[in-house]
Parts: sequence; structure tokens; C-alpha cells
Amino acid sequence: MTTFPSGGECGDIIDWFDDVAERAGTVQTETLRTILEANHRVEYLKKWLKDVNVNEMESRLYRYRLGDVVQVSGFYRNTPKLSFVCRRKLILTVNIDKNTEKDLQSVVEKGSQILHKTKKAELIDFTSHASVAHQPGHYVIYWEIKGEADGQLLSECCTEMDASFVDPGYVVSRKSSSIGPLELRIVEEGTFEKIVEHFIGIGAGLNQFKTPRCTTNPVLLKILDACTVKKIRSTAYGSS
Repeated sequence: MTTFPSGGECGDIIDWFDDVAERAGTVQTETLRTILEANHRVEYLKKWLKDVNVNEMESRLYRYRLGDVVQVSGFYRNTPKLSFVCRRKLILTVNIDKNTEKDLQSVVEKGSQILHKTKKAELIDFTSHASVAHQPGHYVIYWEIKGEADGQLLSECCTEMDASFVDPGYVVSRKSSSIGPLELRIVEEGTFEKIVEHFIGIGAGLNQFKTPRCTTNPVLLKILDACTVKKIRSTAYGSS
């Protein structure tokens, strides 16, 4: 159970806050459970919870972060319903383009459909990076796949993803060559497990860490690049 500082110096409060921040998921679950247990069967809560058995309930709250991009998708009475769009910093952009995590997810799904049609390979996990080390900059998408996929098939997947971005800024920039062809990098099996193990090893909680879909983290990129076994470039927009 979470305890609150009853007094003392400012340092006690700071230490308490740091502890809570590190255990955000656990604290949220404990707090919700405490509220429900203290008020269960009260008429107001019964109206909302019906016959929920609190003792069998395992809460899973989505943990929004300061700066997350959300959209009001509707209202429940006077309360707005929020729909998660993306993390503020998790946006692919090189030029005037701006593609969110949701856009990337849609593009990867289209590319992976081609992969899955062969029934010989499947996508395990992915992430991406906007590379501006050389001009023109371009998107890099990392795939970990299970099974076999030849170069021709991966080229089709890569080109399909490149052509599936519908952001006007991206399309215009690709047509004018101010953004280079999308690059698909295949990493060896177990790469994303290595990433999780690394961040857990430096203090991240197992239930708290999730590999970002777009990243600029140099350590994460170093692991991905070290584990890359194939590189493919898109041929969309007349690229060669």
C-alpha cells in the first residue's frame, strides 16, 4: 500500500515522489483498488460497477505521460472520452512531413500483410527512426521476423510501406526527393529481447518498459544496427 509522508523535511517529500514515479503502475492499481474496496456496494458506485467483484479485479490503467497527444473521440455525459494518438516525441519527421505512431502502425500492417501471405514468415516486432545523418534524410524501419523471406519479398514489403504513408508533407517530399527512399532493416531473431534485457538491466521495470515505435535513443539504435542482417531500399516514387 502506498504511504504518504506525514511531515519532516522537503527531502522526504521528494524521495516519496521519486518512489511513486518509479512505481507508477503499481501505485495506480493500489489506489484504484483502495477506492473501490472502501466504497464498494455504496449506491453511487454500484450504479457504475454493477456486480463487479473487487477482490477478483485486476486493474490495467493506461498510463498517459505529460505531453502525450490525445484526441477527444466523444463524450460520456459531460465527460470527454480521450483517444490516444501518440507520444509527443514519437513522431517521424525529416522535412515538412509528420507521421505519428498511429500512421506508422498502419503502414507496417500493410507491409506485413505481404509478408504473411507467403505463410513462411511473420513479423515479430518493429520500431523506426528518422535518419538525418546523410542528406536527404529518410525513414528507417526495423523488423524482426520469424521464418524465411527472400530479398524480392522484402523489397515488396518495403516499397508498399513507403507508398502507404499518406501524410501530404511526406508524399510531396518523396516526389521531390527531399526525403530519400524508405529503408527496411531486418534484425536477427531475439534483438528486441536484447533491448528489453538491456533497459531492465539499467533499472527499467519489466511491466513498465515498452520498446518505442519511433526512437532517437542512441543506445537502442546501436543495438538495432549491431543486429541488422539485411538492408532493403524502397523503389516507390521511381526510387532505385
